[in-house]
Amino acid sequence: MHFRVWHTQQQTIRFGDRVKAKIITCAVATLVASSANAQSSVTLFGAIDAGLTWVSNSDGHSNTFMQGGISNNTGFGISAIEDLGGGTRAIAKLLNTFDIGTGSLYSPGMMFRYSYVGLDNDSLGKLTMGLETDFMFNYMTIDRWGPMLASLEPTFTQGGPYPGLGAPAFGSMDFLRTADLYSTPNAVSYESPRIAGFKFGAMYGFGGQAGAFSQNSTQSMGVSYNAGPFALDAAYTYTKFPTINAGNSGLRDWGVGGRVPIGQGFAALMVAQATNTFNNARVMVYDFAATYPLSPAAIVGFEYQFNDGNHAVNDVKMHQAGLNLAYYLSKRTSVYGFVAYQHASGGADALIPGAGAFSSSGNQTMVRLGMMHTW
Repeated sequence: MHFRVWHTQQQTIRFGDRVKAKIITCAVATLVASSANAQSSVTLFGAIDAGLTWVSNSDGHSNTFMQGGISNNTGFGISAIEDLGGGTRAIAKLLNTFDIGTGSLYSPGMMFRYSYVGLDNDSLGKLTMGLETDFMFNYMTIDRWGPMLASLEPTFTQGGPYPGLGAPAFGSMDFLRTADLYSTPNAVSYESPRIAGFKFGAMYGFGGQAGAFSQNSTQSMGVSYNAGPFALDAAYTYTKFPTINAGNSGLRDWGVGGRVPIGQGFAALMVAQATNTFNNARVMVYDFAATYPLSPAAIVGFEYQFNDGNHAVNDVKMHQAGLNLAYYLSKRTSVYGFVAYQHASGGADALIPGAGAFSSSGNQTMVRLGMMHTW
């Protein structure tokens, strides 16, 4: 299982006297397009991530394997900006991701993970069209975690033993859409400029079904308040998947959370819910994360979540905790290690995102040592 999460060196975060960075790619277009300089440019960016992963119980056996795309998805992209004058820019983005071990595409038949074009105006906001991310990811992960992204892993996001939710990904991975596993096709998206710390956005993904306007469609919206180290975010996404009631029903996700500084570190909270609108399967998520710089080069991150499923998913409860240490050899190169543990109740088999297979019991542990380079 490969997460579609991407981190790149497009925004800097200061820890002590040195600048370190690690941020998810979908932020690149926003950060570049809203840059203070209004010059035309084409930027090539990318990342390579590889490492060794050990899983305590993968289909009944322990397993050790080489794995890429866990802390950062391996791939490359192009971000383009053209200054049109008057505070308006034309923007475009293409992103391709692939398996570092085999060179194969993560999504067979798809040349790009993201591909969109649009206009960005300092006063009016940004309008884009194409294959894009939704606001559960843009606001509940990128905006809410912000500088914490430097030492939190996508493996720490929502997964677990909830196949009854009906998310298409293996084992219902990323049922909250906070780990960027899903892209929204045929999307039209608007995001306002940030004013006095606030901004908002809305998206509609057209299903393309003749005579059925809403079938297979996606609706997403969000609001964000970000003032320096503080953040407060809320988001909503409803996607009608072809695999749920023939595209007439789907997963409705919402989340509310924020971030506060604690000394030189940060802490973040989130309360969220995922609901299958066809079978009424529902999971509540309570998430806590914290990061702290041990030195200008070393950052430690911790995350804990409790997932509470309703009767439609057999009242399964899930606890997961993860601890990560990232050490930056330079602004572009880092080594990292993390351990994650998950316990599922109610007779369900545990499944940590990225572990590759369900455990044969309610417990699973994952340990990883890896390295990444960004440009």
